[in-house]
Amino acid sequence: MVRGTYMVTIMTMLTIVAALMPFPCLALIHGDAGLLKTVALRNKANFESLMTWKGEAFEETISTRQDSYDYMLRSKCTFAYDQLQNAARWNKEPQENRLVVEGESVDDIKASYNSAMVKDQSCYEFSALGQRDDKETFHLVIDDRRRSGNWDNFTFDPRYFFSDLGAGHPLYDRLMFLHDEVKDTPEFGWYVKRAGDLVTLEVSFGENNANTEKYVFDLSAGGNVLRYHNKGPGYENVYEFEYENSSGVWVPKSFKHVNTTQKEDGSLTTARSIRWSNSVVNVPFEEDEFTVEKLGISAGDDIHDHIIGMRYKYMGYVTASEMLKALDTADMPGDTTISDNDGSSEATNEGKTETNKQDANAADTIEERDALQTSETIPTKHETDGKRTPAYVIVVVLVIGLAGIAMLSRRLRS
Repeated sequence: MVRGTYMVTIMTMLTIVAALMPFPCLALIHGDAGLLKTVALRNKANFESLMTWKGEAFEETISTRQDSYDYMLRSKCTFAYDQLQNAARWNKEPQENRLVVEGESVDDIKASYNSAMVKDQSCYEFSALGQRDDKETFHLVIDDRRRSGNWDNFTFDPRYFFSDLGAGHPLYDRLMFLHDEVKDTPEFGWYVKRAGDLVTLEVSFGENNANTEKYVFDLSAGGNVLRYHNKGPGYENVYEFEYENSSGVWVPKSFKHVNTTQKEDGSLTTARSIRWSNSVVNVPFEEDEFTVEKLGISAGDDIHDHIIGMRYKYMGYVTASEMLKALDTADMPGDTTISDNDGSSEATNEGKTETNKQDANAADTIEERDALQTSETIPTKHETDGKRTPAYVIVVVLVIGLAGIAMLSRRLRS
């Protein structure tokens, strides 16, 4: 009984001591946790001041697997980003490529032009469909934007270079999450420190702390990432950035990502390098900056629209003025210049009209006169054989066709 009382007393004392201990000692962020919020706010302010951004970049991707595989692709990229529209567009045009497998060069390797755009609630991907009559054909795939994934690493989404790189979300959201929520995640222990304008954030986790992540942020460059490194069993990623100040906004100047993955037949290393040029920041865009025409589509290209469940061919954009011009030049009802193939109907109709008028004047009764006058406009079956389609039918078909093309084209542009 005495032993039981003694144990209860000890447990009670330990509980009191634990309650009196300051809460920060239980925190899983070591160092100055407020630095995370400082970096997040600086990064968010820089990104949100980037209202528009467009320019060019040259990209090189190299993949190697020891002595068995070697691939290289160099491309020229153009891009545009508009924050207010939440729209982005990029075009990649291959400049040089090669593939070597088991020491043998593959001569027929091809790298095709491709482009993409995200706008409103849709995403557009324009790329090569294949070969037809020794000519490369293209198609445009339209899908719901929610299915297009996050900010994309594998194409050239301009927003990706301001993301947390691991998941493709805004970097400042990641930092604020760590600042606000990491104390409730006991399996993680983050360490944050500052040296001048550089803030370092790192963590080790997993079995034997085999997984690591490390960020280095630059407060003097908009709170952006200078270096990000993550590593675990069988993989390693290293990201490095350089920035430049353009119109008061820090944007990437160079980028390099090296990924190493362990495979059964050896490690595969992929290195992607980008260097930007001609960056233009916060200058208004032209109205056609985010249109399918900017993606490179041409009349006759296939369109696979998964949103409305249709497949059709792109016929080009038709403006209202072009529709009116087409109607002005079309044959209208009552046009006396419409003729048979032999061109003889005009004279025949003129002679028939004059004869009917003379007969009508010579008629004795009103009924006979009306009948003769009406017969002028009612051709017989023999008279209609071999004649052209009436003008009003042509006009109606033309209007319907142009309207349909205009609706599809306007939908694509909007």
